[in-house]
Amino acid sequence: MASAYELMGQAGVGGTSIAEIADHADLGFGRPDLLSDRLQKGFYKFGVRDLKEGIREGQYTLDEEKVDAAWRLQMWMLVGGVKKLFRSDDVEEGEVILIEPIMRAMGVPADHAREVARLPVPELPPAQLNFMDFRDAKLGGAPTAKNAR
Repeated sequence: MASAYELMGQAGVGGTSIAEIADHADLGFGRPDLLSDRLQKGFYKFGVRDLKEGIREGQYTLDEEKVDAAWRLQMWMLVGGVKKLFRSDDVEEGEVILIEPIMRAMGVPADHAREVARLPVPELPPAQLNFMDFRDAKLGGAPTAKNAR
């Protein structure tokens, strides 16, 4: 987060990319391991439940004793996809490649997941976030007039 605060403070939110933040923070091999581990543990209860439900409903052809391994592989697929997306020149196609299997892993039928993953993203208003507020709160201080918007 420190890298994000520093780069966004210099170039602004719109002038900073996730790839630049990752490069600045020097996110090496250990970070994907940590992220995968946290995802596997943090969402385990829900992911395994959904996988088992998908097996019972015929969505997946997987033996229930292999659910844990499938869950771990899905989390690595997610981490790898996100890392690749951050480094990709073709963000739109990268999003489709990442979103479709995630939806399928959540039990969405393949044809529907493919269709939804390719829909255009709706226009959203700009986020009203001041990242300096997050930094100040993390450091124990309150936002100041200088960094408040």
